Amino acid sequence: MKRTWLLGLAVLCAIPGAGVSVARADATLVYELKATGEDAVEKKIAISRFFARTDSSDEEGSYLLFQAGKFFPLYRVSQSERTYLLLTPEVYASLHPAKHGQAAQVSPAGEA
Repeated sequence: MKRTWLLGLAVLCAIPGAGVSVARADATLVYELKATGEDAVEKKIAISRFFARTDSSDEEGSYLLFQAGKFFPLYRVSQSERTYLLLTPEVYASLHPAKHGQAAQVSPAGEA
């Protein structure tokens, strides 16, 4: 146990000294899409805690941001325009079933 802790501490001290940058994401997936006769497009999905960010090499200055947990919203963020757009429908929290796009009407306790 003590040796493992010391080994981990040694690795943490050696990484900055070796010039290796620390990743900002918990996990990152990078893949390339290429159709016949077209340029390759690189997609990068970075996952950090409750967020997943998707960057695409053909859309510089914008990315998709998915938040897991809070009604699962998906946003398109434009850094160049300094704006964001909600791509998923708005969710209304309720303990009862709701109609499309509306909050459920809740009657006071004891009324039928």
